[in-house]
Amino acid sequence: MLGSRNMKKLLAIVVLGLLWCNTASALPKCEGTKVSDWTNCEGTDVIGSNKYVGEFKNGIFHGQGRLELENGSKFEGQFVNGKIEGYGTYFYPNGDKYVGEFKNNMQHGQGTAIYVIGGKYVGSWKNDLQHGKG
Repeated sequence: MLGSRNMKKLLAIVVLGLLWCNTASALPKCEGTKVSDWTNCEGTDVIGSNKYVGEFKNGIFHGQGRLELENGSKFEGQFVNGKIEGYGTYFYPNGDKYVGEFKNNMQHGQGTAIYVIGGKYVGSWKNDLQHGKG
């Protein structure tokens, strides 16, 4: 069993390790005004009334990010080659939300929809629609 002193040392090593990993994996800020040149960096792009804050690769959304749409919807999660792909949370303007998997900008895979008026669907999704038992 670890003594109090050894436990404190172990805790300090774990905390420092986590801090170092977080710093080591953070991408640099995107530089320049030409978004098409941004790669392997974090930045903000405003397209009309839509705003994206997150990671870029070859000038497009790629990695972790947050997209705020003109209609009041928001998405926080993963992007691949400019599309919502992987895992994330989609917030609807009316307060509903979906947490789960996405493919090609659509709810696809396992996920949970939580409705403001009450109720929730937990299950499979295919092409933005509930699919199968939930």
